Amino acid sequence: MTLMTLMTLMTLMTLMTLMTLMTLMTLKARIIVRFRGLKKSRIAISILDFLSTLKQTIISTFLSHYFL
Repeated sequence: MTLMTLMTLMTLMTLMTLMTLMTLMTLKARIIVRFRGLKKSRIAISILDFLSTLKQTIISTFLSHYFL
């Protein structure tokens, strides 16, 4: 296995770890939406939108860096 392959695998593992953390944060934000009042729900929805955008940015950056 080459060094580049190992580096790619390590990067993929790091990306998967980040995605798992983001998923957990998204689930936490959804719980906030479900159990809090309307004003706080809007804050939680904003957090969800931010995490979704951040997740897409990380994925697209990774793909463009390693595969384009």
